[in-house]
Amino acid sequence: MYIHNFFVIDQQPSAPDFDGRFPFERTATGDLRDLAEARGNHFPPLNVLDGAPPVRTERQACGGSAADDNIHGENRKTAAGLTVTANHPPSNTVFWYARTVVSPEAYIDICADRGQPMAWKIVNDFYLQQPVNK
Repeated sequence: MYIHNFFVIDQQPSAPDFDGRFPFERTATGDLRDLAEARGNHFPPLNVLDGAPPVRTERQACGGSAADDNIHGENRKTAAGLTVTANHPPSNTVFWYARTVVSPEAYIDICADRGQPMAWKIVNDFYLQQPVNK
């Protein structure tokens, strides 16, 4: 199960002011075309993505706890951010940028016996912090 998140933060373009952050190290899963960089547990754009195709990073079989699903997206220019959390361990996480879209996506496996319910919760928390580059 996953949900597409198409977040636009303060009408800002995807640019070096943004950063995707994870509780684990990321690697690029495709050609980032010098538009973004998978650097440790960070995934920042290196250039403005105005008109460029989306760039993304992905990690499968992420870990054994729900804390592995805490994904952050922040804009240092506006000090606005978001955190995506789930109450199940992720089976995959994807983070991608398009022109004005920041998209953290958490995937979880649906594991329920026939006729038995399974419940899960994914929370998108938006916040504002003190600007870093005033």
